[in-house]
Amino acid sequence: MKVVIEVGANNGRDTKRLLNEYDCDVFSFEPVPKLYNKIVSDIQDDRLHMINAAVGKYTETRDFKITVEAGPHP
Repeated sequence: MKVVIEVGANNGRDTKRLLNEYDCDVFSFEPVPKLYNKIVSDIQDDRLHMINAAVGKYTETRDFKITVEAGPHP
């Protein structure tokens, strides 16, 4: 089984590309609930494993502050 780990799925554009271009499972991390929920709603694929969390050095709970409206980067 081929696996891709995507850290920071953002708007899901790269997630879709990975699923379409490669025969693999994608484990995708997205900590922003609004973006995570949109990807889960938009991409119905058994190979996609979404995780609503950030990736860091330590296992801990931290406040996550968004200073601008979360959305796709240019």
